Amino acid sequence: MIRILLIEACETEAVAIEEALARKGIELTIVPDVPEGSIRGYHVILTDLCLANTSGVGTIKAIRLLSPVTPIIVLTGNQNVALHQDCLTAGASLIFVKGEQVPGSLLRSIRSVIHVSEHKLESVKRLLSRAELLLH
Repeated sequence: MIRILLIEACETEAVAIEEALARKGIELTIVPDVPEGSIRGYHVILTDLCLANTSGVGTIKAIRLLSPVTPIIVLTGNQNVALHQDCLTAGASLIFVKGEQVPGSLLRSIRSVIHVSEHKLESVKRLLSRAELLLH
C-alpha cells in the first residue's frame, strides 16, 4: 500500500484529493501545515505551497529539512513557471497545477515518482557497497 502525506490547508481541496486517491487503495494522512519534527514512513509527500507557517519555495525547503529523500509533489493553484522551476530546484519532484490534474494522471505520477526514488536509492546503496569494498 502506498503511504502519502498530504499537506493541504484548504479542507475542501484535501477532501477532494482524499476521495480521488481513496478509491485507489492509498493510505493518506492529511495535515494542514508542515509538521514539526521528522517526516518518516511515507512514499510521497503531496503539498500545497500556500500554508499557514510557510509559502512558496520556503514550503519545499521546510519539508526537505524534515524529509531529505521522500519525493515531493507540489499541488498549487499558482501557474508561475519561474516559481515551479524554483520549487524543482529546491527539491520538489513534480508540479501539478490544481484543476489541471486528473486523478488517474496524479496516481500515475505518484507511482512514477516512487519508482524513480526507489531506483535512485538502490543506485546509492550499490555505490556505497562498492566504496566499502574499496576501503577494506
